[in-house]
Amino acid sequence: MADLRHLSITGREFTVQIETTWMYSTTCFLLPADPPAPEVTAPAPSENPLDCDTMIRFKLVAFPGMPLKGLITHISVEPAQQRSGLGTAMCLALAETYPGRIWDVECPNDASSALFTKLHLAQPDRFVEQGLVHPF
Repeated sequence: MADLRHLSITGREFTVQIETTWMYSTTCFLLPADPPAPEVTAPAPSENPLDCDTMIRFKLVAFPGMPLKGLITHISVEPAQQRSGLGTAMCLALAETYPGRIWDVECPNDASSALFTKLHLAQPDRFVEQGLVHPF
């Protein structure tokens, strides 16, 4: 995976890495670059980014003649950090890092649906309200 950029989110360092690029989309990961806080048990090292407790897998989509889109396909926050605002901060950091995109979540569960509804209410020009069909 290629390293794109580093982001600082709520005092933690994250790295954006490209997984694949195909035609009009690029699939990436937002992964922690720093070790978790001492009170959090770190998972065993793994080559699979989906094994990370705190991460976002997302796609950057640019179909010709369509608005730019960001699609979050997986979001997770380690249990000790849930409900701390870290998931919100990671989504906002992606929206700031890749401006001009409308962000949505693919196959939302209860937690991600609530998160995106909250993000939509705060920034309706950047995040899709869950439960609505977006025109693209």
